[in-house]
Amino acid sequence: AMGAMANAQGTMNNLTFGNRQYQYYETICSGSPAGRMNSGRGFAGTSGVHTHMTNSRLTDPEVLELRFPVVLEDFHIREGSGGKGKWNAGDGTERTIRFLE
Repeated sequence: AMGAMANAQGTMNNLTFGNRQYQYYETICSGSPAGRMNSGRGFAGTSGVHTHMTNSRLTDPEVLELRFPVVLEDFHIREGSGGKGKWNAGDGTERTIRFLE
């Protein structure tokens, strides 16, 4: 009704873990929304990006495993999670972390 694009999510998503020796915090990337320009031209969203957060990125797997007692078992784009429409939203991500402590 107002010609505005909806948010992808209400806010950013976070993951945190730690103990007395290790503390870790990250923002989780998802997909950006699809939308329509004021001109009426539509566009698809982007997969695996941060939304509602700037200057942020995931820690590289090698750095994560070197600095923390974890193994990154899987990290991939969740195909189709952005939904289907005239212009698809971006797909989110899925990451499996195994804790060694």
